[in-house]
Amino acid sequence: MPTLRASAPGKIILFGEHAVVHGQPAIAVPLDAVQVTVSVEPAAPGSGLMVHAPDMDQTLRIDLAVTESNEPLHDAVIYPVHVALQALGCALPDATLTIRSTIPVASGLGSGAALAAALIRALGLACDQPFADEKLNRLVFEVEKRHHGTPSGIDNTVIVFRQPVYFVRGAPPQSFRIPHPFTLLVAGSGHSTPTHLTVSAVRELYHANPDTIGP
Repeated sequence: MPTLRASAPGKIILFGEHAVVHGQPAIAVPLDAVQVTVSVEPAAPGSGLMVHAPDMDQTLRIDLAVTESNEPLHDAVIYPVHVALQALGCALPDATLTIRSTIPVASGLGSGAALAAALIRALGLACDQPFADEKLNRLVFEVEKRHHGTPSGIDNTVIVFRQPVYFVRGAPPQSFRIPHPFTLLVAGSGHSTPTHLTVSAVRELYHANPDTIGP
């Protein structure tokens, strides 16, 4: 098997972030300036699946029987690998996955969905069963539910299809083209917050005062 590569961009929600979880419309676009790339290299028979993350200076041997770990790398990759192999009907390949990412973590730029998309796409290539975007989108959404509880589905949709979307939860996403190019400046504050904490805070605020927060 030759070295294979799969990638996924970041994303940014221009309008409707967090409100989209409650059924409000949102517009989001892929952010190609930041990417996750996963390369797959063959390994000796019987060596199993290794994951190498040079950015984190970590290497991990994948054991699907171990579902809990104190290693951040383990928690980030184990469920996407499980979801991919279950969908493929494929055993753990003898290979090394190398993950490189320029997407800031816990910054609202879709790092988790992008990692899951690139990992699942890479494993599909390794098993010679590449995923169609529609199926890949469903699988990444399953990973998002595991990590975020009640995600809207907008992150995985924008990242997998790499297109701007108008999104309402429960309705088919509407992709669109931007007729005139423009420059979007994205600035990082340096402050990271796990998405599920912010989503929970917005939910509590909404339920405490729906007449004010709803509008």
